Amino acid sequence: MGPAFEQMCRRWAEDHAGPDSVGGDVARVLSGLVSDPSTRTSHEVDVAVFDPEDRLLAIGEAKWGEVVGLGHLRRLSHIADLLAAQARRPGVLALFSGNGFSADLRAEAERSAGHVQLVDLERLYTGA
Repeated sequence: MGPAFEQMCRRWAEDHAGPDSVGGDVARVLSGLVSDPSTRTSHEVDVAVFDPEDRLLAIGEAKWGEVVGLGHLRRLSHIADLLAAQARRPGVLALFSGNGFSADLRAEAERSAGHVQLVDLERLYTGA
């Protein structure tokens, strides 16, 4: 179910997310890899949202079968830091979950002034 859920999340970002959810007007949404030169590894990005000028607006992590928590946000923040070194820092970090979010992640998202977006099944099906 994981790859199908990731595709649903990309489709939501492309077709249904409002500018406040992803940081601007969406032109395209992809997935991809971000290299980490310090560890000689790469990190998968499930959702990468670009505007019409090809600026990276948001990156996202999609998890179907687990509760998403602060560890997932730390991983996404690390990837954002790697992208910043390439002058492509996203303004929004989006976490998608088919199984909910931890209370501490919800609190962090509330404090983030929109920088951290949490997208659950209800939001995927009902709104931006």
